[in-house]
Amino acid sequence: MTRLLDTPEFVRSLRELRIVPEEKLRLLLGGSDETSLTVERLAGELIAAGALTEYQARMIHRGSGASLVLGNYLVETPIGAGGMGRVYRARHRMMERIVAIKVLHRDSLSDREQLDRFLNEVKVAATLSHPNIVTAFDAAEVRGMPLLVMEYVDGNDLHSVVKTGGPLSLESALAVLLQAARGLDSAHRQGIVHRDVKPGNLLLDHAGTVKLSDLGLARLVSPEQDADPPRDHATRGLVMGSVDYMSPEQVAGSSRVDRRSDIYSLGCTLFFLLTGRTVFPASTPLRTLLAHREQTPPRIDSLRPGLPPEIDELFARMTRKRPEDRFDTLEPVIAELERLRDQRAGSDREQPLRVLVDDSMTTRLLAPPDEGDFQFLEDDRESVAPRRRSRARLGRYWFAALVAASVLVAVLWNLDKFTGAQTDAAVADNP
Repeated sequence: MTRLLDTPEFVRSLRELRIVPEEKLRLLLGGSDETSLTVERLAGELIAAGALTEYQARMIHRGSGASLVLGNYLVETPIGAGGMGRVYRARHRMMERIVAIKVLHRDSLSDREQLDRFLNEVKVAATLSHPNIVTAFDAAEVRGMPLLVMEYVDGNDLHSVVKTGGPLSLESALAVLLQAARGLDSAHRQGIVHRDVKPGNLLLDHAGTVKLSDLGLARLVSPEQDADPPRDHATRGLVMGSVDYMSPEQVAGSSRVDRRSDIYSLGCTLFFLLTGRTVFPASTPLRTLLAHREQTPPRIDSLRPGLPPEIDELFARMTRKRPEDRFDTLEPVIAELERLRDQRAGSDREQPLRVLVDDSMTTRLLAPPDEGDFQFLEDDRESVAPRRRSRARLGRYWFAALVAASVLVAVLWNLDKFTGAQTDAAVADNP
């Protein structure tokens, strides 16, 4: 069981870490004996004064305050988590700039694939600069942990926005998709395919700006590769991405995708924003994968009547099964979204994007994690909570299931082609 620091030790740690300005600390102590104050009371006053966060107070109380310092950055609170690690809100000590820092999980350091994905995200992020893409500021390694320092977006992702407040108004959905398309088009122009476009990777801030995030699966392609990129044997047969927004060709093998795959995923995102559900809400990931390959998407107006027919026409063109039948680039998508937006301008039903993220949603996003999560940045790996290991095992089981599903889908895909080729040959032999 972790020993908690007493008040003198807590104050000493605050001073050593230089988290709270000395003058503010002296003012709160008021010249009294430190032993006369409880840690809870002192921490509560510091939190109320905005000099300390709850997460910082708990980490210091547990004797893990040193892990809050990541080079020039001071961690304030966790704001997100994924399969590879966690994302923290932090502050640059000298510049006072608030940033988001993605820290690779220690367990992922021994996983070559996870580490390569993280390093790939760092390299891809460094090449991008656009108002609708999360900006990368810095990358470093602290205590053996790779870090990616990014722009902090004060808001929430669109998946959470829709799940909390319901489907967006048509005006809001058009505004979201237009900004996402502009950011994605900029990435495409620089030879980058995102491969994981979805509402959860679109961040909406309080000013109504949408930013594309999470480039962990992005891939750099040259213009001559764009039409038919070579198959990467390291990932052949693996499903990489989010099954609810995955293009048919990505189902067959994520290395054989180009920008048209991102267009398909963006179309599925439009469907979710307007209906509040995914295109193919199947009971299992395998059924969803097969649906993306085999089934015709439902019309949006079948779930939400009254929308202009142009919306379904745009959605249908973006989500056609064969890549060559979709838009080749995002330019015509952006032009159509702009036309629809201008057509709707001045509507009484218009809902400003900035009102979609309220303070309660941000509070939930920044809420301190459970007890096990406080171990993430600690140096002692033996202290990792059992629940984390259970979650990791569960994640591996799901990953194994997805790999098996993707292999099956790839086999079916190739069997289809082989059977078709045999049929063509038989017809040729027996006219």
